[in-house]
Amino acid sequence: DNLNASGWLSINVWMCRIRLSSRISSTAIRDTGFEVRKLRNLGVSVLGVFAGEEKDLATEKKIFGKDFAYIRDIVNFSRIVGRYLTKQLEADS
Repeated sequence: DNLNASGWLSINVWMCRIRLSSRISSTAIRDTGFEVRKLRNLGVSVLGVFAGEEKDLATEKKIFGKDFAYIRDIVNFSRIVGRYLTKQLEADS
């Protein structure tokens, strides 16, 4: 669970910006996806938040699988990420 020694909920959030381009190699995509799966196997919840172009969604899916959010407008960032964190908290309780 996410409770620390004092009983407080502990959530670690890491933000990583992956710049997708036509030059990104299939090896880079595979390696990044592997690292995401490795974290999940350790019990870390990973969410990819994508605010890029729709044509790059396939790459996002290869890296993050089902746990990613596509944000068409950055104004929706906090609402979408907040909803995900709420679901994670509910699943852990």
